Amino acid sequence: MKELRCGSASIAEQVARACPGVAVVKALNVITSAALRHVLKQGGAEGLKGYTSGYYCGDDVEGRRIAAALMDEAHLDPTDCGALTNATLLEALGLVARHLEGQAPSGSTLPSASFEGTAIAAPSIIGCRRQEQTFNAYVRSHLGRNHCRESGGGVGGREATRMSSKPVRCAARLDVRALPTWERHPRIRSAFDALDEGAALTIETDHEPLPLRLEFERLYPEGFVWRQRQLGIARWEVELRRVPRVEPLGSLAAFLRRCPLLCDAPEAARVALEKGATEKVFDEGAVVVEQDARWPYLGLLRAGTLAAIMGSSTGREQSLYDVFPCGTFGDIETLDGGRSVAQIVATSAPARVVLLPAGIVVSMMAEYVDVARSLAAIVAQRTRALAERLTDRTTQPAIARVALAILPYAPPDAGLSPSLEPLRRMTQAQVANVAGTAKEVTSRAIAELEAAGAVERAKGRIARVDRRKLQDFVS
Repeated sequence: MKELRCGSASIAEQVARACPGVAVVKALNVITSAALRHVLKQGGAEGLKGYTSGYYCGDDVEGRRIAAALMDEAHLDPTDCGALTNATLLEALGLVARHLEGQAPSGSTLPSASFEGTAIAAPSIIGCRRQEQTFNAYVRSHLGRNHCRESGGGVGGREATRMSSKPVRCAARLDVRALPTWERHPRIRSAFDALDEGAALTIETDHEPLPLRLEFERLYPEGFVWRQRQLGIARWEVELRRVPRVEPLGSLAAFLRRCPLLCDAPEAARVALEKGATEKVFDEGAVVVEQDARWPYLGLLRAGTLAAIMGSSTGREQSLYDVFPCGTFGDIETLDGGRSVAQIVATSAPARVVLLPAGIVVSMMAEYVDVARSLAAIVAQRTRALAERLTDRTTQPAIARVALAILPYAPPDAGLSPSLEPLRRMTQAQVANVAGTAKEVTSRAIAELEAAGAVERAKGRIARVDRRKLQDFVS
């Protein structure tokens, strides 16, 4: 194709730009046909010493899943190398493999160059020590000591980047959208319980999975990493990773390893941030950060809940978002250096926060790409959630907005069930802040919801919620 040129963009990226709407996945270019025939003949990785890895990358999640499944059927070890921007490295790696293959001595037939418990398909270079060392040096310099993270993060990295000690297979996936809500959590727990330490389960669902998150905090304290993404309307994806027991339970190091911001960061980055961190405890209702204040920290919530609330000159308040354990606040201010966007208030007692100096975080972002990518993803998801909330407040009737404010705290069980924290402690004024309407309007809407059997109040608080009936009010 005339349009495809060598340059800064990979061939795969150029193909993706030329074919909008098509899922493009870069795969198999490092493995020659001779290597593939050898793997098939030997019965896959089980027939070889070590692994024969099939590297792949792409921007489409479903496309990457299909590519991984095809490679698994071909007896390769599928290794997710993240976004399509990493295709540049894979294409270069394929050229190196072909170059070394051409220099290998005759009679060398093993299909992989092995190093430190892993292997990359490059036929005929075993037996020629110089070429094997050259190949390994290239891999270390471009992909880190070992190749890819199980999370699907990028492959570009430094020698200091810590990755798993052997190739990690494509994470297990579970789509629960077709199941009744009350059947989903037991299925998810069973799948998570079957994971090995360090392995991950990706869940697809059709609503914000806050009830599942709160359940996991209760059942698996400090035992998992929760990474959540909203991919579109009624489409959510959660990666649940079982945390290896490395640091003592309750330690700051163990907490940082669980945070989405740092779970894939090199150990050196976590150690540097831990040294500069300070911890504080706030009572319920205490202000952690004032609105429009200079805030030189990136905050991580260790325990409890927080709410970001924006005030106005008229005295009316709007709730922007909630922060749950391992979540961040002050991220926008860390990136742009501006004043605080909203007031951060503790909505539970106690609320324990870890404060990381923004200057150190910015330095870590410049040095370690995984930290920068993680913070960018967190801010992108927050932007998406705020855009959806703005749309709801400008297009939905008041009762639908109140129902939407309550819905994330509705348990998955059938019928009226106890509401989740912090809803059971929220006043009508606080519900009104979340719904973006007046307290009087919220009071009438809650009365209407109660009359329909969607909620039940006790002592002025929403004590029980029926998820299905509540959903009927959301247009």
